Amino acid sequence: MRKPKKEMTVKEADKIKELKQELRRAFREARVDELNDRETKERMFAPITEQLVEVKNAIKQADEDLSKKLEIASYLQAPIATSSPVKKRKLVTFGPTNTFEIKPTEGASALVDTASDETVVNMNSTLSSIMDKVDRNEIPSNSVGPKGIGSIARLYIRQDDKQFGIWGKEDKIYIGDQQIQVDEDNIIIQNVKYKGTHGLWRLLTDPLGPDPDKYTQEDLKVYKKILIQTNSLYQKNDPTTNKVKSSTGKKWRDLIAPIWKEIKAKA
Repeated sequence: MRKPKKEMTVKEADKIKELKQELRRAFREARVDELNDRETKERMFAPITEQLVEVKNAIKQADEDLSKKLEIASYLQAPIATSSPVKKRKLVTFGPTNTFEIKPTEGASALVDTASDETVVNMNSTLSSIMDKVDRNEIPSNSVGPKGIGSIARLYIRQDDKQFGIWGKEDKIYIGDQQIQVDEDNIIIQNVKYKGTHGLWRLLTDPLGPDPDKYTQEDLKVYKKILIQTNSLYQKNDPTTNKVKSSTGKKWRDLIAPIWKEIKAKA
């Protein structure tokens, strides 16, 4: 006779949830490091790439001029005809993803790269939707400032922390009970602007809480001010409850509980 399946305890479920969040955090940190490395290399090689672009444009222009001259010469020399044969286009494939189309009467300028390079990140769907609209120049409501989303904010904003950080609803971005505005990397709450650093963005978007070496004490100080200003410490973001959002998670133990204890000691 089979033994009945043992039910999972709350502690075991919390542990599994924490492990999943840890894996998401590790993936995101790796992605951030990769993007930072790419950004550094782009700045390093910018002078070279700019010169290559100029060379490419010059070659393209020369090729277009030559093609026009050849077409005119061909037209002047060709006999008059009532119809002309349809010239087929040739497709040349280099590897599994890069396909180039070559038109018979055109030169190098007719090469069209149809390859795509998409990076799919499974983050919060609402914040991702807002970011997609920003990238399409469909700036939603007033949650995005006139300067758009900066390079630092872009690394983190698709991940949310509804308990103690950023979250999205419809076309708006919130922290606690306050709608915020992101302008470049900065965060504006009730006309108060907070400088958006890597550390502050990690604190606002990592549901597990970043490791201590990923933020500074100044980042933590600003994060605490934001939590207080947005009532993010209280249940349902409502200070009238006078009850804290308690949790057994890592972020609560390492970051939020000490902040709450400090606030209650001053009360």
